[in-house]
Amino acid sequence: MTDRKERKSGGSPVLKTVIGGLAGCAASVALALAFSFVLMKQWLGMEALPFINAGIKAVCAGIAAFAAVRGAASRAVLRGAAAGLVYMAVTTVVFSLLSGGFSIKPSALADAAVCAAVGAAVGIVHNLRQ
Repeated sequence: MTDRKERKSGGSPVLKTVIGGLAGCAASVALALAFSFVLMKQWLGMEALPFINAGIKAVCAGIAAFAAVRGAASRAVLRGAAAGLVYMAVTTVVFSLLSGGFSIKPSALADAAVCAAVGAAVGIVHNLRQ
């Protein structure tokens, strides 16, 4: 059952979670393009790639979770974690399609855990701000 506050904000929690995952994926593509430009100009070396990649994933999982929990009256932690997981799944599919081959590496599980943790943290912050 949805609360009155959630009915006013429009959209079901599942729809907000999917939209959040898509928004995070769009931000991830934009940041990856920006970082590839930085690498092309050689302002940073290739040794920065793993750190920047992890940072992009964390920031974009936060964006996805923020979009999912905005206006939520309850279960913001669960919705944030779910948005992080949806973001990870959508991003894996999109980047696999962009690279021309679909492969899931063992590190994807760790990435999914980090994205879920970031999403849950955004949900906790949302609960604290209410």
